[in-house]
Amino acid sequence: MISKEDARRVIDNADREIVRILSEFNPVSGVEYEENASRVPKSVEIMMEERAVPVQLVHFIARHINLDNMPSEKVNRKLEEISAHIADRFEAVTSVVEDKMRHGAQVSYDPERHDAVINRARHLMDEFGGDTEKIAEIYESLTAFFVNAQTRYIKQHTGPISEFLQKEEQRTCQIDLM
Repeated sequence: MISKEDARRVIDNADREIVRILSEFNPVSGVEYEENASRVPKSVEIMMEERAVPVQLVHFIARHINLDNMPSEKVNRKLEEISAHIADRFEAVTSVVEDKMRHGAQVSYDPERHDAVINRARHLMDEFGGDTEKIAEIYESLTAFFVNAQTRYIKQHTGPISEFLQKEEQRTCQIDLM
């Protein structure tokens, strides 16, 4: 595991890249594209599964961007990039939650950090020339997912973070056996 500070840097860098890529799709407030979840390439779903990261995060993002006027190859490439950054973010969050547990945290929600993440996403989208309210909507949902996953892990040692850590432990054991 990496330090909490390093994990936050990874998270911030992943968020910057996610927002940059999303700005290319010019997401618009109040618009959702339910059918886009089915356009997530199988390669993305396999990669997310291999890394033990919930694919529902990519499906969520896909539902909030317009993929209609973009060639399939570009859509696939951009969704693969977004997925890799989401996976990096997810892995870094596991380091943050483990640090919180070492310090006796009972919940994960940090209102200052939450607001900073949302405001940073807004600022980045403004910098990239996109809809700042839409990115705030997306990041409100993403951060809620991460906070809930962390709190569930802290309280019950279950959920997506638990599954990720178990898979990491299995990988480590397999490497040790080699």
